[in-house]
Amino acid sequence: MIQKLLLAGVTVALNLGGLILAQAKVLDYKPLAMEIMPNDRLVVQGFEGRVKLVGASRAGTKDIVIQLKQDNPDNMSAEGRAVLDEWLFSLQRKGEVIEVAIRSPQSKQVWSQLLMSGGMPQFYLEITSPSIPAEVTWRKGKVAIENWNASIGAHVLEGETRLVGGKGETQVVHQDGTLIVSEREGNVSVESYKGTVTVSKIKGKLSLENFSGTTKISDIDGQMSITSTSGTMKVASSSGRLDFHNLRAALSIEDFKGELRGRNGAGTVSAALKGEVDVKIQSQEGAITLALPNSGAQVNLGTVDGTMTLPAYLHVSRLPNLKWVRGRLRGDVKGSVFVRTTDGNIRLR
Repeated sequence: MIQKLLLAGVTVALNLGGLILAQAKVLDYKPLAMEIMPNDRLVVQGFEGRVKLVGASRAGTKDIVIQLKQDNPDNMSAEGRAVLDEWLFSLQRKGEVIEVAIRSPQSKQVWSQLLMSGGMPQFYLEITSPSIPAEVTWRKGKVAIENWNASIGAHVLEGETRLVGGKGETQVVHQDGTLIVSEREGNVSVESYKGTVTVSKIKGKLSLENFSGTTKISDIDGQMSITSTSGTMKVASSSGRLDFHNLRAALSIEDFKGELRGRNGAGTVSAALKGEVDVKIQSQEGAITLALPNSGAQVNLGTVDGTMTLPAYLHVSRLPNLKWVRGRLRGDVKGSVFVRTTDGNIRLR
């Protein structure tokens, strides 16, 4: 049976611990429902476990429905069991904000003990709702967001995050773990420190920064801006405009059509381009390799101390501080290519 909450200002708080509840390993709570009002936003906050957010598919649905489960791990420390009654589940409306939250013990000393000893309670939230602007903040575990047709923000410290389907502005900050964003319409912004990030089948602008992780990007229909410091990054089967800023990562671009703009430090950049190319790249120590099948692009290439591997018909001029090539490739498709490096090698094929 679902407990239906109809009052606009209603607040529900459930004690998730206590001596009796602590004896049970898995605790299931009755589902709760609250009516969605015009201009509402949803905020979800929690710690460890799993949260699943699903956009309601049935037309005319006006309620947010929340199912909650708690798992007290076998390895929970004595310190953790001693403060079980300080964990609370809160569902409340604050003006136009519906807040779904797991409240933790407030003492900094208790938190320090919990982090050191491990065995924190695991909470499993499944929320089905009409799509309204939403933000999810979760410390550790799994976050799944499906078919959400409104703006969404997700902040995850560690774990697995999946955003699949739907449309609307998307912002994700994901520290460590696995992140997947796919089949979404609207602008997407991703920040990761050392995650394994996959972004695919997006209609809209993509802004992505992965400091030291592994990134795979494919089937993007829109402008892309990507930043990496180390790790690996691959872009495939996309079109539009791609701007990159790469410090030391290995960047691979395959089957790309459109404008390519980039700044590169000591990383390697390999790009296989198709159609009418438009390339401008500046690099320091990093090597630049371009594959341009059937291209008749005008090329302007230069390096201070690197080497150039080029078709034999392109003539290299030696200026006082630059080895320089300017000419036209012998393919059928027009375009332009500009590359400059300090120590990085240039290869054109």
